[in-house]
Amino acid sequence: MKQLVVIAFVALLVGVHWYFRTRADKPVSAVERGLATGWLWVRRITCFFAAAVALLGALSLIAHGILTDVDMMLIIGTVLLLALAALFTHWGVYGMGVRRYDTRDDRPVHEARAKRYGWRRS
Repeated sequence: MKQLVVIAFVALLVGVHWYFRTRADKPVSAVERGLATGWLWVRRITCFFAAAVALLGALSLIAHGILTDVDMMLIIGTVLLLALAALFTHWGVYGMGVRRYDTRDDRPVHEARAKRYGWRRS
């Protein structure tokens, strides 16, 4: 049963991806707008929650450093968690662009999606 759920979930993701690809040059339908807006909110909730967890982790390391001795691993961990929180916040606001490992196209791609789906400017 678990395998069937996994297969159905993957099939759903592939189907949604295919649906968006085939509609790229067509007018926006209500289904497409609803799916895109739903994905926007799921992405934002997930990414902002992950950013908050990373930020809380960094704050706890800072508090631990104040109460005890500060060592290099504490500093590295704090910096990495703060960077992770910043990255998750960026992804929560803009999502990922076409180039997965380059954040320079995230904002223009998000603005194009916002214009296409009629989202309020963020």
